[in-house]
Amino acid sequence: MAVPPVLAASSQIIKAADQAAYSRAAINPDHLIQAAARETRAAGIHDTHLETALHTLIDRGYLRHSSEETGQLVTDRTQRWTDSFARALTHPAHTNTQISEHIMRSGQFNRADPLSQPQRYTIIDISLSGGMDATLRALTEPRIKSTLIEPDHTHQSTLHPRVESQTITGWLRNAVQSIHRIDRNAIPSSQSVLFVRADALQSAHRALALTSAADKLHIPKVIILADPSRDRPADLPAVMAAIRAGAVSTLSAPARFNEPRHSENLSSRLLNAGPRLIDARGETAFMAAARLAESETRQLYAATPDHARQLDLAAAHNGQTYRSGAATLTQLYPISAHLADTRTGAGLRADDVLRLDTGRDGDRPTQFTLKSLDPLTGHLVVQDQGGKLATFNLNTLHDQGVRIQAFSTEKLPIKPGDPTRFHQSGSQIPAVIRSVSSEGISIRTDTGRDLTLTSAQAHQALTLDHTSSRIDPGKPAVSVALSHDRDQAGHFSPGAAAMAGARSGPFAEMKVATDNATAITRQSASLPKGTEKAMEETMNHSLQSSRDMNTPSRELDMGREK
Repeated sequence: MAVPPVLAASSQIIKAADQAAYSRAAINPDHLIQAAARETRAAGIHDTHLETALHTLIDRGYLRHSSEETGQLVTDRTQRWTDSFARALTHPAHTNTQISEHIMRSGQFNRADPLSQPQRYTIIDISLSGGMDATLRALTEPRIKSTLIEPDHTHQSTLHPRVESQTITGWLRNAVQSIHRIDRNAIPSSQSVLFVRADALQSAHRALALTSAADKLHIPKVIILADPSRDRPADLPAVMAAIRAGAVSTLSAPARFNEPRHSENLSSRLLNAGPRLIDARGETAFMAAARLAESETRQLYAATPDHARQLDLAAAHNGQTYRSGAATLTQLYPISAHLADTRTGAGLRADDVLRLDTGRDGDRPTQFTLKSLDPLTGHLVVQDQGGKLATFNLNTLHDQGVRIQAFSTEKLPIKPGDPTRFHQSGSQIPAVIRSVSSEGISIRTDTGRDLTLTSAQAHQALTLDHTSSRIDPGKPAVSVALSHDRDQAGHFSPGAAAMAGARSGPFAEMKVATDNATAITRQSASLPKGTEKAMEETMNHSLQSSRDMNTPSRELDMGREK
């Protein structure tokens, strides 16, 4: 049977777009059609078919308008690569082995010195430190092996005897060979620092490949060197996304907010919270919040689902140095609607977890891991929790009224003392991990019951309970607000920073770790009309949920089963 021309054209456009995305920040739509046309003209496919296919792919979310550069396109894969890169750069794992666990826990490290910061990634604006040469001189030491990664097209041998320079392509090729040779659980045997010119990371695919290799090679410190006089923000969308997500950075990213039609001013509320807004320096705001939660015995409050994920990670890694082979629990977190569309399949990728709910009485939601997806037909290959493969069609599922939720996974390290929730017969029972061994995970519930779960049982029945969207009125809280946080309509959202401006009640005692308290206060002068009322409702709901939290349930709290 002959393939319809528009379908064939769509296939070639997706192929050409994916090829371009490997090396470019964004794609010119005219160039994309020209590239696809070279492959389709012989098959009798005309430009009108290609243009129709292009608009269809945009409507379905497989191609999207670039938020960084007007008139350019990005692929759905690029969006996910960018998000994964941002998550890598904000990951709180303590990888810098020069910083002891004691110093990390106390927070008494040199916050201004990237080499003294505990996390793997730091972005620096070299114009603030005298330019490239001065920055490298200041940050290289004879006893530490250093490598500078440069773009392929501008590679020059460095003049610094302590710095070896490589192209991004050459370094990635060598990294792949090294990864195959090393023990996957190896701990770094010597200190090394990787410097990366920001303009070597114009492609989100290249940027993610670099972080993936650096993580697998256990490189203790990666410093991204940005030069504002050379690097346009539009050429570095992945780096800008990481900064907006809260990465440790002395470089600023341009604000990207929609202006509200009708606004209200909440800056006075932010000024009231001022003494409790804490700028995190040399670490992410999430790391700062987790440390405050431990040192001041505060509960971790998440104002958004994404903050819940980041705070869970920070709490799980708080004060711990790199541990090879540490026991972990896999947690599920919802994939944002702007990254994946479960109606069309755009943005979904292998290893995402899909939860299917028919909505019929007596039917429990079923969970599958995505193995492959055909973007043109909606055909899915998935694997159930027992390891069996199954096939579905997205279009058919939606026609049948099946609700589909998409989740990504995060492995969180666990240790004795960690709070959890034990799921049993539709109830959630608070529990604490007592021990972790090869025999299993031992927990004690708040009812005094002791249980030992196998690894498989624990992954099914336990959820770490570091963070919540509920507030216990009897315990002070700490939360996070970022200067680039947006609501679903693209307006700036002050989140927990505005909540901390409450005049009374538990929110009035809350501390909030931020990346830039001054910017948050300034931007709160023009918020969508009704923001304060919506915030009060969220606060009341958080308090009410806390009062009801002992009611047996299996609700989705912030998108996580808690």
